[in-house]
Amino acid sequence: MASTTHNPSVLLKRILSLKEPSPLVLCVDSLAQTAGVLMEEFAHNLADNATVVYVSFETINRPPFAAQFIEADQIPLKRLLPTLQSYLPPPTETNTLKRYMVIIDCINYIPNDQLSSFVTSVASPNTTLFAVFHRSQPEFRPQ
Repeated sequence: MASTTHNPSVLLKRILSLKEPSPLVLCVDSLAQTAGVLMEEFAHNLADNATVVYVSFETINRPPFAAQFIEADQIPLKRLLPTLQSYLPPPTETNTLKRYMVIIDCINYIPNDQLSSFVTSVASPNTTLFAVFHRSQPEFRPQ
């Protein structure tokens, strides 16, 4: 009998419900297979003590599972991170009862040279970053 730590369906269920600490979940999608289904599955499996902060570059309407909705296309990129961090606990807070999930509907809009610092600024033991990367979209080049 296989142990539960080696069973992919059990591990996926623990990640989807945010019981397994995972600072970054990257979903690479394409036109043929979008990340919307996986995003809905995360929202369906979230525990009651989880708060969802949705960062929207492409989504027009606020999803029903989002506690906070940030329209990132309306905010200059240099102000996006401070705006997002205002909805999250400080990185030093170790309250394990409250979980946060940040969903970014398209991480392609964040320039590659700023991406690693952006992810490390958001992800923490209490915060999971779920980011969607569109494989079929060209690289974003700020002007």
